[in-house]
Amino acid sequence: MAATVFKEFQEDVTYAPFLEEDFDVQSHTSQMVQGVVIAEQLNKLTLGINRLEREIESQVGSHYEDLLSQATGVETLEDVLNTMHTRIQTLLAGVERLRVRVVDPYQRVEKHTLILGRLQATCELLRRVIRCLMLSQRLQQQLANGPRDITKAASSLSELDHLGRDVDLTGLEVLERDQRLVRQARSDVEKQAVAMMDRGMEAQNQTQVATALQVFHNLGILVPSVEKVLESLITRLNNSVSLSLDVNALTQVNQDTKKAGPGKAIMPAPGQSAQFRASLWSNLEKLMDDIYHVCVQTSHLHKVLAKKRDPVTHVCFLDEVQRHSNSDLFTRVWRNITRILTEEFAKAAQDSPFIRQALEVDYPKLVRLYGDLWRRLEGISLEMRHTSTDISTSGVDGDIGEDDEVDKGDKKIEEFDPEQALRHTLVPLEKAYLSRSLSRLFDPVNLMFAAQDAPPAKDEVDALIKTITR
Repeated sequence: MAATVFKEFQEDVTYAPFLEEDFDVQSHTSQMVQGVVIAEQLNKLTLGINRLEREIESQVGSHYEDLLSQATGVETLEDVLNTMHTRIQTLLAGVERLRVRVVDPYQRVEKHTLILGRLQATCELLRRVIRCLMLSQRLQQQLANGPRDITKAASSLSELDHLGRDVDLTGLEVLERDQRLVRQARSDVEKQAVAMMDRGMEAQNQTQVATALQVFHNLGILVPSVEKVLESLITRLNNSVSLSLDVNALTQVNQDTKKAGPGKAIMPAPGQSAQFRASLWSNLEKLMDDIYHVCVQTSHLHKVLAKKRDPVTHVCFLDEVQRHSNSDLFTRVWRNITRILTEEFAKAAQDSPFIRQALEVDYPKLVRLYGDLWRRLEGISLEMRHTSTDISTSGVDGDIGEDDEVDKGDKKIEEFDPEQALRHTLVPLEKAYLSRSLSRLFDPVNLMFAAQDAPPAKDEVDALIKTITR
């Protein structure tokens, strides 16, 4: 029945717009007012409304029991909803009580934890401040005792540096004066250690060198300090080589303080060539002594480094120094010595033809000086390099055999040949000397065979023999 009514409404032009989903009251009213007579339209709408009311009455009458049961269900649903609302209110009250019992203690614990952390940080800072004050007083006493307690002063400075490494102690009035004292004391201790190292190296005093090294180690500057000592030795030797081959100094000595005039080349005065060469070879002999002295000082430093060990970790000072380099001390110093000799000999030969001529003519004498120098240094070289190899292989794991360690050490020693490196500095002079010797040898030979048919004369043969035996 209801379907029939709706079908009739859909087919009727007047009622069909009311069933559309996008029905608009205002637009439909405007269309009705403009299109048809209002009285007729109202009459038709009234009939439609009456038809719908009768249909609703019919549907209510037909489904009366179903409607009553739905009404009863709504009442039951309201009772359930009321019960759920009561229980939700009870749950919310329980949650609130739980929040009060959990959140408030949590906030108090969080606050107390924050306070405890700040108290601990304050206590740690106070402990560091107290320790710094104690160390500062101890440092003053140690500095008052002079070089006798210089290693203890270095230890105190090292501990003071460690105390201020993780925590910023700047801005604390109680430590400002002590911090200035510490900075000044560190500078003074470093200067004293450097001076002690220089005196110990010059006098070959192991006690002074060991004390200076211990101070450097306590201050945490062992490796750079040893590097500075080696650089100082190399610099002094470089100056010595330059002075030994300085044509100005050689000429000035030979001329008894007479200087060359403007625009004149620096050369020996007439008749003073022999004195010039004598001065040159005297300087070269002194230079060999200077090289030997540098190597002896390096050996002295090497021995002390091999003996000294860290009192806590027991790491050898020499191992700590060589860990930052690819070679032992002797090899490093010797490479620099040979480099300086090569560069300075080449520079002197290029700048002064008289020095070049003297070195080329008396090349065997220079070779003899080199040979004497190496005979003096051979024992030092082997001792230093074997010591470095023993220390570097002492940390090898125990499962490596002794033969493997020996082979490894021998391989390290054979990587660099110091004697060959020394002789390599003479290669340019050796080539010039051989060329000059061959030229002098070929001159009498060419004279002997100048006449194609005549045999060499006795005088010519004697001249050749004298040339060979010179």
